[in-house]
Amino acid sequence: MSNTQKIAIIGSGPSGLTAGIYTSRANLDTTIYMGLQPGGQLTTTTEIENFPGFVDGIDGSQLMENMQKQAQRFGAKLVRDEVKNLEVEYPSSSVLFATHNPSKVERINKYVVIPNLDIKKADEELTVLESGSNEIENAGLKAKAYFDKFGVPSFALDTGLYFEGVEESEQPMQNVQGIAGVVKSDDDETRYSKMVNWYQALATKYISSETPTLKGYWLDVYVLFDGTNYYYKGAKRPLELTTEVHGKDVNLPVASLYTVDGVYHHDMTDDQKESYMMPSMQALAVVLRDYQATMTPKFYLEVAGENHAFDSVIIASGASAKYIGIPGEEKYIGKGYHSCATCDGFFYRGKEIAIVGGGDSAMEEANFLTKFATVHLIHRSDQYRASKIMLDRARANPKIIFHEFMQIVEFVGSEKVEAIILENTKTKERTDMKIDGVFVAIGHTPNTSFVATKLPTTDKGYLSKPLSDLKFQNMSKIPGIFVAGDVEDQVYRQAITAAGEGCKAAIDCERWLER
Repeated sequence: MSNTQKIAIIGSGPSGLTAGIYTSRANLDTTIYMGLQPGGQLTTTTEIENFPGFVDGIDGSQLMENMQKQAQRFGAKLVRDEVKNLEVEYPSSSVLFATHNPSKVERINKYVVIPNLDIKKADEELTVLESGSNEIENAGLKAKAYFDKFGVPSFALDTGLYFEGVEESEQPMQNVQGIAGVVKSDDDETRYSKMVNWYQALATKYISSETPTLKGYWLDVYVLFDGTNYYYKGAKRPLELTTEVHGKDVNLPVASLYTVDGVYHHDMTDDQKESYMMPSMQALAVVLRDYQATMTPKFYLEVAGENHAFDSVIIASGASAKYIGIPGEEKYIGKGYHSCATCDGFFYRGKEIAIVGGGDSAMEEANFLTKFATVHLIHRSDQYRASKIMLDRARANPKIIFHEFMQIVEFVGSEKVEAIILENTKTKERTDMKIDGVFVAIGHTPNTSFVATKLPTTDKGYLSKPLSDLKFQNMSKIPGIFVAGDVEDQVYRQAITAAGEGCKAAIDCERWLER
C-alpha cells in the first residue's frame, strides 16, 4: 500500500501504539498524537507482570517507551500534543431521502449519521411508480425517478402488507406503522411462520372482519440510486434482479437478505416502539454506509491551533481513572495509590490495603484484592450504588472490613503511601490508618471531548460501535473512523486487550483504505 495515505492515531497507550506499529509497518504514513499523558495509564504502574513476553515483569513506563520506539522503527511520527477537535468533510453531493411520513425524519436523524442527508416529503406524482415485479424493483424505480427529478443520489423504500377480504382503507398498514429490519435467522421458514402469525394477530385486533388470510407482504426495502449504481437491503432472500428503468436494463446487486419481523402500534410505550424501530434504522444505515464506502472523506484534526488532513483516523485516546481529588495525591499515583486492582493487586500480598468506592466495580475489586491482602473498604455513607448481590457478596467476605461514613482527606508518606487520614462525614472527626496501598474504584472518564458530539456514546460516555460488521468490526458510525481500547471498552480495561483492539482497528483501517 502507498505511504501517501495519511493515518492519524489519537492516543499513545497500548492500543494507540499497537495500531501505530501495524499501520506504519503496512507502509501507511502514520502520525500518533500522544496527548497530555504520553503512554496512557500504564505510565502510572511501576511493574506489570501480566503482559505476555516479560517473564520477570516490566515497568509500565518502560513498556510504553519500548512500544513507542517500535512504532518509530517502522516510520510512525510521534507528536506530543493534544487533539482539540475532529471534523469530517465529505464530497459536496447531498443525498435525498423522500418520505410520506414526516415522523421518519426524526427517526432517521436519531439513528443514522450521514453528512448532507436531505430529507423531504415525497411528491405524490412520484409514488405511482409501483410497476416493478417485486418490492425491490419498485423502490429502485422510485429512487431513479427521484434522482431524475432532483439530480442527487436518492433513497426510496417500498413497504406493504395485504390481507384477503380486507378493504384497502382497513389494511393494517393503514392503522399501524410497519417497521422492518435485517435480522439474520438460521431458520427462515420458522421466522416467516412466526411473522405471519404475528401479523394475523395484529390484523385481527385492528380489523373488524374475521381473522384474515395473509395474501402477500413486503417490508421496508431501502434502495439508493446515485446515477450509476443501486445500493439496497431488504426483506427477501437473495434474488437475481433485472429491472427496466427508463428503457435501460439495470442489474441490481445481489445481497444476502433475510426475512424480518417487527411492528409497533399506538398501544406500545415509547421504549417498546424504540425496540422495534431500531432494526429498521440499522437496515437503512447499512445502505447508507455501503454508499458512504464509495465516497472518499477527509478528516481534519485541530492540533495546536492548526488543522491537519488525514485519510483515516483511529481513536485510541483511552479513559482516565477518576481519583479522589485531594491535594497532593498526584505524587502518590503508582506509588501506593492505584486505579487498577487487576494490574497492581498482586504486589500487596500479605499487606493491608484500602479501596475507595461504593459501586459494583468497588465491590468486585475489593473481593479480588482479598486474594492477596486484607481490604478496608472506605465509603462516605451507608448507601451504595452497587447491586444487592455484589454488596452482599462483599459483606460476606471476612477479609473485607467496611468503614462507612468515612472519606480519605490526606495521604501520608515521604516516597510512597504509608498511611491515610480518614474523616467521618458526620462528625468530622479524623483518625489515622496505617496502610500499605490505596485503590480507587470510583469510575473512569473516557477521553472523548474532541469527538463526543459527532459519534454515538454509551450512557457513561464511552464511544460505541453500533453498526460494526464482520468486515470492519472496529469501525465507528462514521466510515473511516475506527475506535479501539479503553475509549470504548468499559469492561476489561487491560493493557493486553487494549493492544489487541489497536491491532484490529489498524487492520480494519488498512483494509478500508484498500476497498
